[in-house]
Amino acid sequence: METLLSAPALLKVLVSLGLILLTNRISKSLPLAIVTGTVLLAFWAGHTGESFLHIAWNRLSERDNLFLILIIFLLIWMSGQMSKTGIMSALVASFQSKVSNRSSMALLPAMVGLLPMPGGALFSAPLVDDCDTEKEVSPLLKGRINYWFRHIWEYWWPLYAGVLLAVELSGLEIYHFVIAGVPVTLFSALGGWFFLLRKVEKKTHRKGGQFDLSSLVPVLLVVTVYILTDLIFPVLGKVSKYLPITCGILTAITYLQIRKPLPWAAWKKIIFSVKTLNLAILVAVIRVYGAFIEAPLPAGGFLVDLMRQELEQTGIPVLTMVLIIPFIAGFTTGIALGMVGAAFPIVIHLAGADPTTAQLLSTAILAYAAGHIGQLVSPVHVCLIVTNEYFETSLGSSLKGLIGPCLSI
Repeated sequence: METLLSAPALLKVLVSLGLILLTNRISKSLPLAIVTGTVLLAFWAGHTGESFLHIAWNRLSERDNLFLILIIFLLIWMSGQMSKTGIMSALVASFQSKVSNRSSMALLPAMVGLLPMPGGALFSAPLVDDCDTEKEVSPLLKGRINYWFRHIWEYWWPLYAGVLLAVELSGLEIYHFVIAGVPVTLFSALGGWFFLLRKVEKKTHRKGGQFDLSSLVPVLLVVTVYILTDLIFPVLGKVSKYLPITCGILTAITYLQIRKPLPWAAWKKIIFSVKTLNLAILVAVIRVYGAFIEAPLPAGGFLVDLMRQELEQTGIPVLTMVLIIPFIAGFTTGIALGMVGAAFPIVIHLAGADPTTAQLLSTAILAYAAGHIGQLVSPVHVCLIVTNEYFETSLGSSLKGLIGPCLSI
């Protein structure tokens, strides 16, 4: 037993991460998998049942953590609201009337990607298919284009729960993460154009009609209110750094309800969705896992400090760890929250005990990009599955065409 407890800290963390990935694959339940990995890590690190409950409760009851879970609920409710009111459908129809078929194939899934809708690629798939009016583009290529451009914003767009969690775990400001992530999106778009989109012959099929910019108002409201609240009422940010963006989302939901009211029956389905509750639970257990990465050890010191020392002694490059750990987590879970929650508590601390903002930011963006690539090529990524189902294409063929765009990242 003493030999087991004296195992390297790095081994303990990697084994707990491996257990999360293995349990998720067997049980198909990511929350259960993370709880399993957390229990192993906690007791292997020497915590007692009492200290386990103490650390877990402290993390769950933190104000920022509670606001983060609230945001998860609000984002999914807003996505469901926009879907049921037809706001997003009106916007994408406008694109089809104003730009070429090739541009529409990229812009439509990109527009849908501005909102974090689970399985959103299924929403944009028929729109991409409709752009090919003469059915000259292969279903395989249309599927790849739909899937790739649906995800170009996820490296920094603050409506995505994975980005918010990455900001929370890294301790960075949201605007720092956004600014540093934009170049990754640019290379993602360029890679998508070079390897996928330019294979489509450019044709223009104008249908007339007005471009419905009003459909963009809800998304713009979230961003605008967040920025103004943070600037005009900085005290709210001291209550919780998530309070300003919470105000933005609530404003957008209120605007949509006034503009296109939904009956209670529709709201009931949106609010009491089982998927929404599962996602909130997932965020909660992810935060608890991170707490045990950061908590003081019963024997003294911190797990992350021991890990860094061990890495330096073994000669494993920190850069390699920052790339590989998020990639594996993303590949196995196929979800940003799972990738960030499992990998970021480890890789962020590899930046050092007292990193500069530049060191912390470069580590966070590199880790997130590597993890997102893992998600994109994950066979359990929901968007990849539904895209292949819609276009009736094989998983292997779809993944093969994504290698080039992923390398561009």
